[in-house]
Amino acid sequence: MAQDIHALVKSLKYDRIRLVGHDIGLMVAYAYAAQYPGEVDRLVLMEAFLPGVGEWNNVFLLRDLWHFHFLRQDAAGAGDGSRTDLSRTLLE
Repeated sequence: MAQDIHALVKSLKYDRIRLVGHDIGLMVAYAYAAQYPGEVDRLVLMEAFLPGVGEWNNVFLLRDLWHFHFLRQDAAGAGDGSRTDLSRTLLE
């Protein structure tokens, strides 16, 4: 997704950008800045965690962060109690 955003930025003829990542978008913004550091003037990351940094796994598994898993697509498929199945059930 960071590469897609980079293509958009280039199509708009920007050489350097100021980038803000919020919630799950924080991970995309971080990936963008890591892949194109010379093209990011400023980076703001807010209200989420970065996988692999600090105690992220403990935070990720907190019940209060159920929405991080809500629309996740697992390979297991529907009908088996997977997160995919739960998402479909809640959206119907």
